Amino acid sequence: MPGARLVGAFHHLSAVNLWGGAEVLDHEDVLVCGDDADAKGVAIELTRAVTGRAGVDAGALRLARQLEPLTAVLIGVNKRYKVRSGIRVSGLVDH
Repeated sequence: MPGARLVGAFHHLSAVNLWGGAEVLDHEDVLVCGDDADAKGVAIELTRAVTGRAGVDAGALRLARQLEPLTAVLIGVNKRYKVRSGIRVSGLVDH
């Protein structure tokens, strides 16, 4: 699509948790990848509605390719332990 502004985000959040209701997922971080700074900024701020804080700028859009396999790993963990696991990045201050 000419002129499209793309970002990758929300890959690794449980669809059940996202769909499930009004509970804020404040125990998880959303990793956001993109090449368009403005579009990435919109996605990062959108994560506030889901987690209560801004998403984590995870770099260029090409890095979204690495997030897809991470999602598969989390699905495996969820099945094994019968949970809805997520990602929390440590060491970040007021993101």
